[in-house]
Amino acid sequence: MEEKISVIIPCYNVEKYIDRCLTSVVNQTIGLKMLEIICVNDGSTDGAWEKLCQWEKQCPENMLAVDCKENGAQGRARNIALSYASGECAYAEYRLSYGAFFRGNAVVEGMQKPAVFYSFFGTMKKGMQ
Repeated sequence: MEEKISVIIPCYNVEKYIDRCLTSVVNQTIGLKMLEIICVNDGSTDGAWEKLCQWEKQCPENMLAVDCKENGAQGRARNIALSYASGECAYAEYRLSYGAFFRGNAVVEGMQKPAVFYSFFGTMKKGMQ
């Protein structure tokens, strides 16, 4: 059995964008069965957590939604997600290009554990530069 890729998505106030993000993940050409999606709600004050719960219900075998009541910044959210990750490598992104993961992809295949790629997904707090 091939190992899954853990897709880590730290979320802060992303209610408007999370559907687009998760749609881009579940529609990867590698197939949903090859992905383990871990979303960490990082103290969102909008409806992001409710949306994550809806997605988790739609993809119960491949998605985990974790709720943090207080915002701890993207690093803490990623670290929490990594503690749940069991895939061959982990990739955190706000939206994936179609075909970002595919069998034989040199970026994924042959990675040494743990391999982590990430970018931030969320909105900035007032006063942050």
